[in-house]
Amino acid sequence: MNKKKGCMDAITDTKEYYKAGLESEQEEHEYTRQALTIAEKQIAGYGTLLQSANTDAENLLAYSKDLEERVEALKEFACTVIREECWGIAMDGMEIQDLAEKLGLIAEHIATEEDIGEEDDFEVGDKIYKFTKLTQAERQV
Repeated sequence: MNKKKGCMDAITDTKEYYKAGLESEQEEHEYTRQALTIAEKQIAGYGTLLQSANTDAENLLAYSKDLEERVEALKEFACTVIREECWGIAMDGMEIQDLAEKLGLIAEHIATEEDIGEEDDFEVGDKIYKFTKLTQAERQV
């Protein structure tokens, strides 16, 4: 009987050991699953950061090209006005306006209510000139 009891105890012990191992293995699988979930979230976060950084870089590149375009147009305008005013035949206001329009510094615009201030001498519907994005003082990226 002792042998039988000893054998039964061994079987019970084996079952308990197997059950404990299975719980431990399940815990390990759960821990691994949680670790993978965290890693996936981190990778997704890094992907979002990289995408955002890429967008920022593209915006900065576009802004840089815009600034270069603005500088070149303004340099040409300044050089032409200085050359003509100081070293050549003086330019009149219409010639300066035509040059500014040609270089994209100003553009024709039909006046609206929003354009008219207290000291303006034009009316709604009149052709006026407004500064373009090349001559705007502030830009946002």
